[in-house]
Amino acid sequence: MNNNNLQRFLLWEEIMEDVRDAEEFYNIRREVLRRSNPFDLSDEKFIKLFRLTKPLCENLINIVRPFVHEPPRRSALTVQTKVLAALSFFGTGSYQEITGASNYVGISQPSVSRCIKEVCNAMNQPQILNNWIHFPRNIEEMQALRTSYWLCGLHTYQHCSSTYR
Repeated sequence: MNNNNLQRFLLWEEIMEDVRDAEEFYNIRREVLRRSNPFDLSDEKFIKLFRLTKPLCENLINIVRPFVHEPPRRSALTVQTKVLAALSFFGTGSYQEITGASNYVGISQPSVSRCIKEVCNAMNQPQILNNWIHFPRNIEEMQALRTSYWLCGLHTYQHCSSTYR
């Protein structure tokens, strides 16, 4: 083997080693980015994180699925992830709990914002909204609602600090 061929061979080996290192790094990074399945959590922990029971959350995911866009890319966020991100935000009012540190959602703040918008738009569809939110339609229903409100003790200041009494 002459000197020129030896240099080419060594250069080729160095390039191939760099390619193997890059592939290894990519595979490790992909493994790190995999999310844990939140439905494997205990019921208590799941409710603490998402404010719904597992069956109710699965029901919500299935209800909004037709209205939430699910891109065909493998790396795209699933409907489940979008709903869980929105529920987590609704429960805490904070993006910080959802972004980065979460093993169950762990997406960027802009992605969380898009999830919230998409899930809210889905939940506001008349097919969904009208099944879950009911307003009084006449005087009798409104009076029954007022009566139940007063019977529950909601008109009292028991939940307020003593400075407001």
